[in-house]
Amino acid sequence: MGRGNCMNDERRSLGTSCDSTDLPHNCAILDIQEDICFLLAGAYRYVTRLCGEEFATYGITPVQFIVLMHLEADKSDSQRCLSRITRIDRTTIVGVVDRLEQKGLVLRNTVAEDRRVHRVVLTEYGQEIKNHLAIAAKRVRSKLTNKISSKEYKELSRLLEMVCQ
Repeated sequence: MGRGNCMNDERRSLGTSCDSTDLPHNCAILDIQEDICFLLAGAYRYVTRLCGEEFATYGITPVQFIVLMHLEADKSDSQRCLSRITRIDRTTIVGVVDRLEQKGLVLRNTVAEDRRVHRVVLTEYGQEIKNHLAIAAKRVRSKLTNKISSKEYKELSRLLEMVCQ
């Protein structure tokens, strides 16, 4: 008997109904296999694993990758700006930038007008690694999307953007 049958048996034994027209919050038993929160958490773990495999050669984490992808060699961003555009909290971004700086991928410069502001710029080495990571990221995306059509990909992207706003 598969998991789905086990869940259905539990629902029947508890006298609950949770057909496809019911929203999850109306169900006495949460069908974790279909709950968006757990599906997204599972997708996150899968993406993180794929990225970890692809980025391991470069010693870069998925979070560091996100920051690097937002930086340009000829343009600096403040840590506050990086925090906002990457959706990484301000405290965490400091540690991420610290580690990228230690690896020689970014430089952190203070702004003369406000020494509390740190501008982050990609180094030449950082740009080189970023180029390699972009290729690795395409391999990850290919692995993620090989079972869905381009139309489904666009729709999934649109829906995730709506959820994340």
